[in-house]
Amino acid sequence: MSQLEDVLKATVKELNSRVEKLAKVRTWIDGYRGKIIGLRTPHKAYHIVFTMEKVDLREGEYPSVDVGYIGDEDVLVKILKGETSGREEIRKGSLKTWQNLHETFKFEDILRS
Repeated sequence: MSQLEDVLKATVKELNSRVEKLAKVRTWIDGYRGKIIGLRTPHKAYHIVFTMEKVDLREGEYPSVDVGYIGDEDVLVKILKGETSGREEIRKGSLKTWQNLHETFKFEDILRS
């Protein structure tokens, strides 16, 4: 198992176990059926599915994410751990995003809370 997969599993577990984080997720997706965040490295892809009930991690690419991160594994791990932000990594040229960049701010805010 890769470091990214380990961090993703731990992140999803934490999001599901902390009531205050699930409350933020519900506020974020209010009015929608859910949100999907994609993460892709040169070797593997994952997507995180947020619904009103829970957060779920799935392997593979999802065809229509709300926002997708594309970068090396170490960059994505640092974002998930709160050591850097997507915005900062885009400025450095080490990350690309597609779809709605605004969703990265809300997603990363929930991770850091």
